[in-house]
Amino acid sequence: APRCIMPLCEPFTLYLEAPTRGVQSYVAGPGAQLVLQNLNLANTSLKLEEGHLVLQSAQGGTVLVLEFATSSQPPCGVTLLTPEGDELRGKDIVRVVRGF
Repeated sequence: APRCIMPLCEPFTLYLEAPTRGVQSYVAGPGAQLVLQNLNLANTSLKLEEGHLVLQSAQGGTVLVLEFATSSQPPCGVTLLTPEGDELRGKDIVRVVRGF
């Protein structure tokens, strides 16, 4: 009989830092904790492009988080920590950015 294999949910931390210009890419995965280093969400635009999260800083630099939407799904999910100490769930970010 076929067995159901659950995705690996090993927690790990990525420190996201926006460049002053250009693009910096990161690969998210199930269990990722994404820590924003120099991005304030109040002056950062967020959008999803083909499941990847794009954060555009007010200074002009861009952070691209690959596989964000897929990695944000249960059972593992992704969390985003802001410089202000707020913790946001990836699936909530996906829902808000998509307008659901």
